Amino acid sequence: MSQSAATYKARVIGKKAEVEIAPGVKITPVSVEVVTRFAIARLLPAGDGTFRPVVQACEPWMRLTVALPRQLGLGICWKTLLRLITSGIIESRRTSPHSTEISIESLNAHLEGCRDPEYWTTPVTWPDRRRMTRLERWKEAI
Repeated sequence: MSQSAATYKARVIGKKAEVEIAPGVKITPVSVEVVTRFAIARLLPAGDGTFRPVVQACEPWMRLTVALPRQLGLGICWKTLLRLITSGIIESRRTSPHSTEISIESLNAHLEGCRDPEYWTTPVTWPDRRRMTRLERWKEAI
């Protein structure tokens, strides 16, 4: 066994396992529970006419702003997101009188659900115990 392999094995057996991610740079990996489930990949210019993706961890709740749909690459207006929130299709919370946050997990579930051709016309039981389609809820929110 090489010296570095023996050193690595000794560190893993201890309480805090350290991983050398670059020469002389060691980190302690975090547990899986701490890692966020969502990330956003931003395309940054590489300087040679190409772009490189840079992954940025995404918080589970993001503030609804005019720029948010563009930042998420949705291609819709922020008012459309607001209507999805008002209709109860996307989960939200009010953190202050002039600030609304949306659940990224809820938004992702909505986007996945839209793949189903019957997503908008299938009746759903809502938290207020009414049974109606998403399309009916959408029209009610307008």
